[in-house]
Amino acid sequence: FARMQTVEPDGDLSDWTPGGALYVCAPSGEQATLRACHDDARLYLAVECVDPALSENTQLNLRLACGGAQKTALTLTPGGVVGSRDVSARACKGVTADGSKGYVCEMSLPLSALGAQPDSELRCYMDITVNGTAWPLSRASSGTIQNWQYISLTGK
Repeated sequence: FARMQTVEPDGDLSDWTPGGALYVCAPSGEQATLRACHDDARLYLAVECVDPALSENTQLNLRLACGGAQKTALTLTPGGVVGSRDVSARACKGVTADGSKGYVCEMSLPLSALGAQPDSELRCYMDITVNGTAWPLSRASSGTIQNWQYISLTGK
């Protein structure tokens, strides 16, 4: 669930309310955690990626859908975020919130760019790709939106 909360996408996760998260990992040790919250106008995402090598050969691929249609695709690397022009993002390279080697990225997307409202259910597909091999969040195919993970935007 994505709680109703406004955060500042500045790479500092201290303003996030603890809660549920989606998690993906690769056998070689890279792992990522995704958290979400929202206000009346924006979806906020926080990603922590543990990447012992801080390698550009490691990337996190994130896709969001609403109403059965993919609305945005983002790629996160230690160098930053590539994707939608609607995204405000701040990446901090070097360390995660718990001190692990990796990076933190906070993003802000307008709900309108996703075709969403504050009570919408979004779908999320996430994988971590290491040297060309993808390790998905779930066994869902990246092309089968109805099997992606839910992000339910909860009320006030």
